Amino acid sequence: MKNLIKIFCACFLSSVFLSCDPCYGNRGVCAEQFFFKIVNKLTRQDLVFGTSPVYQRDSVYLLTTLTGYPGRMSFYDSTKFMSTLLIPVDTFFLRFSSTDSDTLIMNYDFVKQKCCFNPRGFGRVNGISYNGISAAKTAGVFVFEK
Repeated sequence: MKNLIKIFCACFLSSVFLSCDPCYGNRGVCAEQFFFKIVNKLTRQDLVFGTSPVYQRDSVYLLTTLTGYPGRMSFYDSTKFMSTLLIPVDTFFLRFSSTDSDTLIMNYDFVKQKCCFNPRGFGRVNGISYNGISAAKTAGVFVFEK
């Protein structure tokens, strides 16, 4: 009976302490999301999500040449692309097809967050250079002009 009471007390106290921890379930979260879309430089028409898309959304994605990060590093919804950066990568490539890709140079601020254990914090995107031209940001979405 004493063992049962000890187990009950341990479970109860654990649940009380864990419910007070704002980082419970979010330990080590050090990531920043950013959103982007690609438009025609002259007409401003969306080249992927517009009424007459030039590119298929399944074929467009971000990638990096860093080891350990193979494949796609972006996703999309019905109007834009999204990427979550777990580490601040300086250079990305935006792949349209096997013969067409563009270069993105990322600029970051480092932000500290209570639940992020990295002493530097995490990289928050504060600017993107798309093929050497600074990308505008409208309503939280970077706009790349192609």
